[in-house]
Amino acid sequence: KVNPAAPCCCVHRYLNDLYTLELKNLPNLYQWEVPHTYGSPPTQRESHTAISYTPQNGSGPNLLIYGGMSGYRLGDIWILNTSTMTWNRVETYGLYISSHSILIF
Repeated sequence: KVNPAAPCCCVHRYLNDLYTLELKNLPNLYQWEVPHTYGSPPTQRESHTAISYTPQNGSGPNLLIYGGMSGYRLGDIWILNTSTMTWNRVETYGLYISSHSILIF
C-alpha cells in the first residue's frame, strides 16, 4: 500500500489473507480468487515460509505455513487442509527450534 504523503515509501503492515490462482481449462486464463476457509487462520505476518506437501496417507496436498514476522519473530506452524479448506495450528513436541523468518526449506 502506498502512503499518499510519501508515494515513494510503502506503509508496512502484516496480512493474513489467502489467494488461490485458478488455472482454468481455457488457454492462458488465470484468475485470482479468495477461497472460503474454516477454522482460525494464522495470525497476520510477513516473511514466512509456505510449502505445499502431500502427507504419507495421501490426503492432500496441504499448505504448511511456518514462522515469519509480526513485529517479532514467529515460530508457529499452521496447516491448511486443501480438501476441506480448514486451518489447524500444529503443536510440536521435543526439540525446540528457535523462531525464524525468511527460512527456506
